[in-house]
Amino acid sequence: MALKYAPTMVIGLRDGGDKKGGSDELSKMLENARSWLSEYYPQVCPIVKFGMADEQQLTDLTERVGESVKSNLNDGLRRWLEAIAEVGRLEEVRRSGFEIVGVERLNRRVILLLPPNCLEQPALTVLKALSEASKYLDAGVQVLSMVITRGERPKISSLPLREWQEAAKGLSFANIILVHRYRSDGSTVREGDLPVVLQFLLLAALAPYEANEHWLFSLYGDQPNLSTVGIGLVYVPLTKISEAAGCYLAYQLSSQAVGKQPHPRHSEWEQRLVKIFDEKAFWQSLFAGIEEIAEAKFERDELPEKVFQVALKTGLVRMDLSGVPWWRWRDKLADYEMMWGLLLRDFWLPKMQQNANAKQDEADREFQSVLDEIVRDGRNVFETVEKLMEQMVKHLQGWRCDDPQIPRGIERAEVEKAYEALEQALMEVPHPNAILARLLLSGAVIAYVTFALARWSFLSGFLANWLKNFFPFVEPWHIPAVIGAMGFLAFLRVAIGGFNILREAHERVEEAKDKVLEAIQREINSILRELGLQLLQGIQRNFLAKVSEIAEMNRKASEGMERLRGNWKAEAENFSAQDNPMTRAVIRSWSELKPIIDERMKGQDWLEMWQQVLKGAGIQTFSEWCDRIKDGKAGEKIAKAAEMVWREKLQGNEMRRLSFYLKPHENYERVMDEFRHCYEQARAFLWSQASESLQWQLHADGEDALNNLLEETLRSRFGDTYRQQWQKLTMPAIAGFLKIGRIEDREET
Repeated sequence: MALKYAPTMVIGLRDGGDKKGGSDELSKMLENARSWLSEYYPQVCPIVKFGMADEQQLTDLTERVGESVKSNLNDGLRRWLEAIAEVGRLEEVRRSGFEIVGVERLNRRVILLLPPNCLEQPALTVLKALSEASKYLDAGVQVLSMVITRGERPKISSLPLREWQEAAKGLSFANIILVHRYRSDGSTVREGDLPVVLQFLLLAALAPYEANEHWLFSLYGDQPNLSTVGIGLVYVPLTKISEAAGCYLAYQLSSQAVGKQPHPRHSEWEQRLVKIFDEKAFWQSLFAGIEEIAEAKFERDELPEKVFQVALKTGLVRMDLSGVPWWRWRDKLADYEMMWGLLLRDFWLPKMQQNANAKQDEADREFQSVLDEIVRDGRNVFETVEKLMEQMVKHLQGWRCDDPQIPRGIERAEVEKAYEALEQALMEVPHPNAILARLLLSGAVIAYVTFALARWSFLSGFLANWLKNFFPFVEPWHIPAVIGAMGFLAFLRVAIGGFNILREAHERVEEAKDKVLEAIQREINSILRELGLQLLQGIQRNFLAKVSEIAEMNRKASEGMERLRGNWKAEAENFSAQDNPMTRAVIRSWSELKPIIDERMKGQDWLEMWQQVLKGAGIQTFSEWCDRIKDGKAGEKIAKAAEMVWREKLQGNEMRRLSFYLKPHENYERVMDEFRHCYEQARAFLWSQASESLQWQLHADGEDALNNLLEETLRSRFGDTYRQQWQKLTMPAIAGFLKIGRIEDREET
């Protein structure tokens, strides 16, 4: 037969002013029940909700833990009544092989857990809100209430049952189970044991079933049915085992992180960090995207003045002044220099700052990726980070930008000298009018002298006779022409001399201009170089501070991890099942549990499990690692993740079974003693007066040998008639006896 189930809400009530104490205990009970259900019956979880309620709101304990379901209590209950019966959720459960009860009219089930201080107004408010929600949805709602009462032998008349009935119009009451410390055989139990009893009743109410009706929901109607229980069970404290195992695994596996030996990949990570913090790469990156720069060179082993170099493209700082009068060259060059200054200030320098920031961000990301990789690996985390940070400090302190021998400053003095030389050259250039005046004056003098000599007959005759000695064809009348030619040549010589003077002056000016441009170029290079060195030093200081910060974070995280490991070990060793005479755990102490866990950890890959724990805890980065340890969240997260590793990888199905611990074949007498004790405890109800008992055998799922011993316990007292008197219920990891009795509505004595 297919197991049956119904959409269910489990709601614990708290007084509006009670946010701690009893409410915390109730929340823990619901959490244990939720874990039990997800462990053994994950198929039905889509149609089950767990929450806490007060007079104002419904708080989720299922998915968005601790958050309000809706704006108020009415909205929250209505939303959940809709959610647990969504068609998609129901079909998901059906596909898992479960039968949904109430096909004609789908019934929702609500299990209310009430502490003593919620019997009146909080309970009335919740019941009224449930009634309104059921009317709004036109949905049938069955209510099972479980109540712990206190005080000295409470009377039925003191309970607000009539008020409940009035508030719950439209609801169908199943049992109202009342428990208190006074038992029907005259004995008493500790009040602290009552929540444990209530927890097992809750598990029974949540378990799928084969019968037509769930035994706890079978008696329902308009009138509340007041019942109590007699209980005697032996069980596997699976939740407690898992919690202790999770803490123990967290303690053991975390030894991977606190190892003091060098990590196998230490050299690889060191090389990567050295590459990330490469001074040459940072220097060259500063000038990326500036097209006017020809190269930015870094030669670490060169002389100080040659280590850092930056140069503009050849011929870039040149200026054609052919269309500008020479006497305006000084002003034009000054304007040109100002233009370069604007280019430096408004474009290049911001670009360099941008490049520096971008390169730092890139290096920081790569730096963090190495640290994250160390954390994800999980081995020797603290020692590895500490050693790497020490090496990075030495590496960064060894950058040449911080070398006092490196020349610094801006070469402005050369520009000023070049300007002075240009001004001097300009002053030495003769004015063209002066050259023209000189030429005209010289021409006049030469012309006058030439004319005078040409008219001097004595000179003409002397020159004619002398020239005939060499040139017989010379006549006296040729002499004036010769003198005139000589005068022209003299004038031409004077003109050429004047031109050469002007040309040489212009060459000196041109040379001075070129030296000014070269000085401007060297000044620009020096500015770029100086700013680059300043940015590089800033980067160095930033990363030295970053490395120091990480080293400090790592040190504090190491101290925090030692505290966490001590806490995990202590919590594991404090393992103690919720045990009392009525509900007895099959394993009760850490000394019994530890050998089992140690045995299961043999041969396992601890590193792989530790990495799985870190991933499950959501710790995959160095910052998460340090922050979670610092704020204390790592303790719970890692323990929970280790618990999941335990459940998935180490626990196995056998540890969920009673027979794994009881070993009924080997320990027959011991098991029979346990079951006899369970039977004796179930005989007395947790109420002074009760009658009309329903009797149930709680069989352990799939454990025939153990169940046979359970039946043998009954057979020894009732013979074969026990089969008609005791009904069977099958639950995982729980075996024993349970009675449901009606509380008589009369004064107790």
